[in-house]
Amino acid sequence: NMHLPFGTVKPEVKAYPLLLACLACILLLGGMVYSPYLQSVSMFLLGIAAVWHTATVREKHGYWVILPFAVVSLHFFLVLSSVLYPLSDVGYLLERLRIKLPFLGLPLVFFLLPSFPQRYYHLIWNFLLVLLGITSLGIAVNYFLHQEQINLMIRQGQPMPMPCNHIRYSLLQTMGIAGGLYLLQERYTHKETLTKKGFLQLPTMWIWILTLWLFIAQHLIAVRSGLMVAYVLIGAAVLREIIIRKKYFLGVLALSALALTPVLAYRFIPSVRTKVGYMRYDYDLYRKGQDIGVLSDASRWVSLGIGWEIYQASPWVGTGPGNLRHAV
Repeated sequence: NMHLPFGTVKPEVKAYPLLLACLACILLLGGMVYSPYLQSVSMFLLGIAAVWHTATVREKHGYWVILPFAVVSLHFFLVLSSVLYPLSDVGYLLERLRIKLPFLGLPLVFFLLPSFPQRYYHLIWNFLLVLLGITSLGIAVNYFLHQEQINLMIRQGQPMPMPCNHIRYSLLQTMGIAGGLYLLQERYTHKETLTKKGFLQLPTMWIWILTLWLFIAQHLIAVRSGLMVAYVLIGAAVLREIIIRKKYFLGVLALSALALTPVLAYRFIPSVRTKVGYMRYDYDLYRKGQDIGVLSDASRWVSLGIGWEIYQASPWVGTGPGNLRHAV
């Protein structure tokens, strides 16, 4: 630092914590699909990156800047509020607090870190697209190789085999679709100024292909949570384009195609057809009183009913998150 003014830091030194944070985010995404251990490692690396940056570059933040991060931390403090209630299950409370700790730590980490450069931000989205594209291809190949056995599993209310929890994976896949739409918007809106340098920056054609493939794969894995959010996401994106660009005819065509897609999926994708058949079977049993919470859909209805009863017992102050399992 001999040739720099006192108190300044070399630009490459400033970049090291951000590089580490970017790597941690990539490990976090990979861990969400393949390895809970990587998720834990990424949390520690993000913390190290935040402390490293704070020790290297002392930035001043206005108090208002912390508000968006504080909102995320409410997930932790909501569970912590259980200490205000007479506790019936301390072990359960401590378990929930441990699970919610990232909602306390990660907001602080990203508050201390500066914003990612555009190329890092795009790199993370590109990585997610590639990761989910390859993983979904593996799931699809496995399905077509064992189609009869997997369809039988779906008829019995079991998910299609995949490397992590099926609901979380389907929601992550919808997040990948959102990332693809974001990257495409960036390409077409800032094509003159958008940097073309950077590792794993996908060509526009491949972003289109991977985003479309993730949408098709959502129907193949037939998880309703991810499908519902995907349709809401794409419908909102189309409506936004209609309002901004005022291309009403193309917008109506796109919305019509989106509305027709579930019909085509039911007609041509066996896993979707099998899932719909299972839903009808489960609901019919529940309606007749023959399923009081054994199958997956009926258990959700029973859970909602129990939740309503718990609310009615204490509508103003609730039971406290630490007492929830006991109350249920």
